[in-house]
Amino acid sequence: MTFHKTIIVAAISALSLSMLSTASAQGFMESRITKKMQEADKNKDGLISREEAKSMPRLEKNFDAIDTNKDGQLSKEELTAFRDKEKNKK
Repeated sequence: MTFHKTIIVAAISALSLSMLSTASAQGFMESRITKKMQEADKNKDGLISREEAKSMPRLEKNFDAIDTNKDGQLSKEELTAFRDKEKNKK
């Protein structure tokens, strides 16, 4: 294999590993949100009410900011969007 081909193969390998790491991290964060929702969702309706959020101080504190559709409940999509928004602030 020539030097140039070796460099290209190494670059593709590094990019592939980077993509796998990113996908793995995203999967981990999604499963973390799912786990937190299950912990807080006492009535098992797939949503977190303001009352249920009281068991998690960060959710309670940020409830209004997370509840973007203002229905008084937090969905997984709203939690994910809030997490992504907070992550992008850093």
